[in-house]
Amino acid sequence: MHAADVTGTWVGSFETQMGAMENTIVIKTASPLAGTVATPQFAAVAMENAKLDGDKISFEVTTDYGKVAYSGTVAADEMKLKVIGTQGTEYGLTCKRKN
Repeated sequence: MHAADVTGTWVGSFETQMGAMENTIVIKTASPLAGTVATPQFAAVAMENAKLDGDKISFEVTTDYGKVAYSGTVAADEMKLKVIGTQGTEYGLTCKRKN
């Protein structure tokens, strides 16, 4: 099974105690998986421990506030992710490919 085509810019948001947090995920290469994540709370930071296995994707980013982990699936122009924030709170995030 070949990896999903995930390169491009993906945008989505999830609700936090402080309101909606928009995520902009830019994936530069699928193999090896590499890119950045940016939100209004932190500037673009590089993905770490990034993996793409078929339609399954996972990566982490380290922000000034701590580590944030993303994991989920990619299908066509939609990415469904579980996000575990710096305090261990779990959020659902659906991103759409912008380009």
